[in-house]
Amino acid sequence: MIQMRILAMVAMTLMAVSASAQEASDLSDTGVLDALQEAIDASDEARVLELMQEAESRGLTIEARGGAPRCEQPVVPKVGALEHPFRWGMAKQAHGIRLRQLAMEQGYCGCLSELMDFAEFTRERTGKSPEALTEDDLATIREWYHGIRGEIREPYIAYRNRQCGD
Repeated sequence: MIQMRILAMVAMTLMAVSASAQEASDLSDTGVLDALQEAIDASDEARVLELMQEAESRGLTIEARGGAPRCEQPVVPKVGALEHPFRWGMAKQAHGIRLRQLAMEQGYCGCLSELMDFAEFTRERTGKSPEALTEDDLATIREWYHGIRGEIREPYIAYRNRQCGD
């Protein structure tokens, strides 16, 4: 009788372990999100990473608890001179630095993308829309970016930690 109980307990344990260790790729979308919540609650960092990567590869949205608003990434269109990936990447980085600069100037702790969209940024720096930018305009943005990025990065991190509780 004791052997049967032990065998039943072992079988139940193995079933529970195999269910929780199920490959992320085998789970449904809802299953990935549920398993992710379980892994977060259990502080299983390796499983959290695995499930977050799976969620990202599927394009799943992970909402914060309590319905907290989600920040959108700033949109930088790949148009005109920005179709070149390196120019596009530099312009995106420059826009991000400007957003951080604005946040510190305004004492802002919300979503950076709400401060200034990319078109406003290009108008501010060059007087042109993203579609009208030339390589010379992007060189102007690049010079500004290289001149200011060192002045913004570390102070912004300190600002976020101090003012925003990040």
